[in-house]
Amino acid sequence: MQNLDVTRRRFLLGIFVVSGFTGLIYESIWSQYLKLFLGHAAYAQTVVLAIFMGGMALGSWLVSRYSARLRQLLSRLRLRGSSSGRRCAPSLIESACSHSATCNRD
Repeated sequence: MQNLDVTRRRFLLGIFVVSGFTGLIYESIWSQYLKLFLGHAAYAQTVVLAIFMGGMALGSWLVSRYSARLRQLLSRLRLRGSSSGRRCAPSLIESACSHSATCNRD
């Protein structure tokens, strides 16, 4: 039983680490796109950071309000994360291919 808890905690830690890395990757991609749009890296980084921190604040506020009523919060987080990952994966692949010469271009 103890071994199962340790394994589950390591698995969850791995999921959160991967989620954090993907968040950083998206932050840098959006920063690059906004730098082209706004014309300066400092403005782009400020906008991305403000939106990121605002989203974190809004998400934590919503979860704190409704967490007492919701069951299985971790499974809901897993579903939301996987659905957003499926929605964002094509843009990440497209962005990586636009900067790489190894992708096939039809």
